[in-house]
Amino acid sequence: MSIKQRWLRHKVKKRLSKREITSSDPIEQKGVDIFLTLLKEQDSQLVNAPLSSERLIENSKREMLVILENGKMTIINSVYQYEIKIAEKQKINSEYSSMRFKKREHSQSREGRE
Repeated sequence: MSIKQRWLRHKVKKRLSKREITSSDPIEQKGVDIFLTLLKEQDSQLVNAPLSSERLIENSKREMLVILENGKMTIINSVYQYEIKIAEKQKINSEYSSMRFKKREHSQSREGRE
């Protein structure tokens, strides 16, 4: 194995170890990665639908919408819609709730300064 291959393998392992939520299913992992990426972006709006208990992440810059339901994630971009079954729904819901709380605190602190 060459030095370049070892270095690339090391970079991949390092990146995989930094994941907050991991899954054995690669499709579910890709959905979780998209969810976390959109969740952390400043342009994303987080919305709770109280009657249907859905949690939505809307990002108009990327033209994407992620809908979390009971054990299912729907990812909609400008062309396609993907539905993914989620096993790690507790971790995903807690990530969503904590980020929503942080964004709410940040917006309230900005309003307090003005």
